[in-house]
Amino acid sequence: MRQEIIAELKQELHRMEVASQPHEFEKHLYAMERLLGLLKPEAGSVQYPAPPAGAQDGRLLSEEDRMMLEQMGGKVSETKPAPPARETLRTDDGFGNGESLFDF
Repeated sequence: MRQEIIAELKQELHRMEVASQPHEFEKHLYAMERLLGLLKPEAGSVQYPAPPAGAQDGRLLSEEDRMMLEQMGGKVSETKPAPPARETLRTDDGFGNGESLFDF
């Protein structure tokens, strides 16, 4: 069974190489993806580990990760930044300047 799938993959690869239209290329690419899925053992049971709690807010970053973020222009802080205070403009009638774009 495995050798038959590999042979079919080779044929699909050749068909993909000689495809003249983009939709033909995509069709053969899809066929190859499906065939590769057959070769994977228990493809439905693959579980990806969840990121540890606190990884999103920067508490569990390594020193190397912190330096890399700073070099890319990011800021690393131990606490989450407070949301910016909502500034409202003063209007002539005291009405408007609401949450929506359509609040005039």
